[in-house]
Amino acid sequence: MDNRDKDFLKDSNESGEKQPHHVPDHLQQKYSPIDFWSSRGNMGEKINIIVGFNLLLINLFLSYFQNLKEEALTDDIVETLTMIEEFLSTMQTHPESGLETLEKIKMIQRRVSTLLDEFTQPETIEKTILEAPTDIAGIFRRNALYLDKWGLIETIEKMLSSYSNLSHLAIPNFYFDACKELLHYELLTEFSSSDSHEIFQIPSFEIMNLISKLLREAPAARLLQNLRRMFPEDHDSSLTSSEQEQVQSIVKKYYQSISEYSDDGRKLQDSIRVSSGILKNYNLGAGDMESRIPNVSFSIVKNIQQDLKSAAGNDFKQYILSETIILIDRLNNTMIENEKFAGLLRRLK
Repeated sequence: MDNRDKDFLKDSNESGEKQPHHVPDHLQQKYSPIDFWSSRGNMGEKINIIVGFNLLLINLFLSYFQNLKEEALTDDIVETLTMIEEFLSTMQTHPESGLETLEKIKMIQRRVSTLLDEFTQPETIEKTILEAPTDIAGIFRRNALYLDKWGLIETIEKMLSSYSNLSHLAIPNFYFDACKELLHYELLTEFSSSDSHEIFQIPSFEIMNLISKLLREAPAARLLQNLRRMFPEDHDSSLTSSEQEQVQSIVKKYYQSISEYSDDGRKLQDSIRVSSGILKNYNLGAGDMESRIPNVSFSIVKNIQQDLKSAAGNDFKQYILSETIILIDRLNNTMIENEKFAGLLRRLK
């Protein structure tokens, strides 16, 4: 240690007060640290690094609380789990989230949902879910209130609210109604697969992705913004009772099809044959309509088709993915054939 270092230590020890940390000039780094955000590199990759780190922390948090007894859990912990679930739902819609990140989010979100199911008291569940059923579709029952285990409804509501002053929301609201309708249903009996939650989760998440693309990605986002400027006083356009009934009928057909599959009344290949035909002849509307809006749902079903191929060997998941394509196709056809939505598409042409 040279004399300059000794003098530095001597001055620090002789003072009665705690000295602020100081590093002598000759010991300081020769090079300034690189700022993570301003340095070179793809911003999407940087965001994925931060998201990945947060997911790791969340996973550790879940592992810790999964080992606790139920009586040791407090309202604060349940509230924290709920906040984590909302964060994960929000990250599902982040435009920079890569496929690998999305898979991690979905996996951790399933853990959060399972924990919340275990930790929530029965009386709380009754307040949230149970009301008189309004319909039966095979092994499924439609409840008057929806059950949103993944926080999708709140996520979409926030998304729509944030774009309400910028975009025309009639078409996004149409798909939002379908997402809510999917979550009105629950299983009446035990299902043969342990992944029965995917019956509800897969189509709901895909429709949420569809809404996100409509609002956030060009050219659809710009087109909806143009519509907002064309109709400044009528930009919300909530569904009429007749339109709601159409959506309910489409969603009910989806659950009836899943029920038929569970009873061996409908085969996987039957569903795949229909969904493959949809991809070959997807309805983008008449020639006088703007096709880039329905093309968004087409891009979603093409992605689902890739997931279907990747799920080879898992007949149950393949069937759900195939029926999700059919569900979205029916919604798209209904939207295009509806005079209100067709009129909006014609104005954009």
